[in-house]
Amino acid sequence: MNTKLIIVADLGLLRAYRQTQSAADRQPHLKLIAELKPATAHESDQCRLVQDHDRVLEMRDVAERASTPLRRWEDALDMPVALFILPMFALTNAGVVFSFSSVLDSLQHPTGLGIITGLVLGKFIGISGACWLGLRYNIGRLPDGVNIHHVIGASLIAGIGFTMSTFIATLGFDGQPDHLHNAKTSILVASVLSAFLGVLYIWIIASKSQNK
Repeated sequence: MNTKLIIVADLGLLRAYRQTQSAADRQPHLKLIAELKPATAHESDQCRLVQDHDRVLEMRDVAERASTPLRRWEDALDMPVALFILPMFALTNAGVVFSFSSVLDSLQHPTGLGIITGLVLGKFIGISGACWLGLRYNIGRLPDGVNIHHVIGASLIAGIGFTMSTFIATLGFDGQPDHLHNAKTSILVASVLSAFLGVLYIWIIASKSQNK
């Protein structure tokens, strides 16, 4: 097993080891650390990697049980807050009235079409185009393991912009409630469309890479 992984695992168990009181409670921690050894000549790397991964997961569980209840609640609520509460707060605070008719109105209104085009196509053309020009004229290079397809997928996802876009629309259409309503609805539509196109593109690229 990689020495760095052993060090990380040891550090992950350090807090759990120090917070346990009795010697009997410390034995499982010491046993888990002792079982993290480099693979021998008789063991395959893949087999050892799976075993080490299971050991690290056990260590994570032990360290979490040794933490405070408040910390465990914070970790448990992290995902629901990020995926549900914050988006609901943003939608409610922005005052977006979402309905099928409002979506159609935004698609037919010049303001809505401009916003959707700017967020979806503008981000895609700007980010991908600038990156391609930088690679074409040797201004820079991509990190190892990253290619232009990854940049295209990220540029599509970059069209997701709700909070700042709504703030700019509020400033730009102050005193124009009809335009502001179309702008907010268009921003929501563009964000959903950008997320769908970005995830779909990355999924297609990942599927092609696995089939090679």
